[in-house]
Amino acid sequence: MSDASQQTFDGAEAIADALHAMAGCEDALLSVLDEPLAHWPDQGRSVYGVLAAIRMFRERAAAEAERIARIQGGSTAGTASGTVAHH
Repeated sequence: MSDASQQTFDGAEAIADALHAMAGCEDALLSVLDEPLAHWPDQGRSVYGVLAAIRMFRERAAAEAERIARIQGGSTAGTASGTVAHH
């Protein structure tokens, strides 16, 4: 693998790792917000809608990072498509 290909692969791996960490942050945020938002269903629907959109964009970015890594001759070690609880 050329240096440029290796750098691209390494960058795709770093992106996938960061996106995976974001999934953990989403889960932590949900665990903190679930109880308070149960008292305000309108705000809860809005917050959960935003988190669902974040998950969708994160998963799209993760898929692209994995595609780039495959093109460069490898595959990402993990996926960044962790899930957010559906509400």
